[in-house]
Amino acid sequence: MGTQVKIRGGTRSESEQSLCFSCKNCTHIQGPTESTDIVYCDAIGKRITFPVTECTAFKKFGEPSLNDMRDTAYYLVPTNKKKGGLGFITSKEYEKSSSDYWNE
Repeated sequence: MGTQVKIRGGTRSESEQSLCFSCKNCTHIQGPTESTDIVYCDAIGKRITFPVTECTAFKKFGEPSLNDMRDTAYYLVPTNKKKGGLGFITSKEYEKSSSDYWNE
């Protein structure tokens, strides 16, 4: 069995699919032939005319955004300062009463 080596910054493969097809910022309109396809990037507001291999605006399709993760998060808060108890609350409960937990 050989060791697999990945070279970074080398010659890019033309056979790889463009990052745009797995990005949340991409609008892909497919025509009957490859030459009639339109790829538009919402992040930069431009049409993309080449296969993209690296992009700083790339957001993987299917992964939750930071706001989505905050909405589903649970916060660890003190429940009893005298006994040092801790408990979990939802982000909505935390937003409603976050000042209560830290200003007691």
